Amino acid sequence: MDGHFILGPGGVLARLLYPAFVVFATYNTSGYSYYHWVVDYPDQDIILKICCFGVLGFAYYNITETGAVALQRTGLLLVTIAASAGAWFAIDKDWVTIDSRIDLINAMQFTLVLIMGAGLCYAHIHSRIGGVKIVEEGRNV
Repeated sequence: MDGHFILGPGGVLARLLYPAFVVFATYNTSGYSYYHWVVDYPDQDIILKICCFGVLGFAYYNITETGAVALQRTGLLLVTIAASAGAWFAIDKDWVTIDSRIDLINAMQFTLVLIMGAGLCYAHIHSRIGGVKIVEEGRNV
């Protein structure tokens, strides 16, 4: 194997599940999230909460840095417009119904996951097209 990997369905799924885990672990409407843990139990396990904050913060940094460097400003804007328009289209066609605040929050979180996942997928494609890995480039966003 020459070290080049094809972005198949499993790779796309992994690049979507990573931001989905991070976004929904930070806050979700079920009440079992980092946000609820911090707000509902403010004096419990302070050190562990700080540690989890650092892990989640690094995950957000990792996802956004990788996607932003690959997509650049214009690409990030276009992906955001496409994902938002896709969400709007799905709602307009009644494929997704927004009946409550919870539904709206979930729809916004899934749209954010789609944007973040697109950035991670394009980072792989960008390195294949340009031959330069994202980690080797300087930040020029």
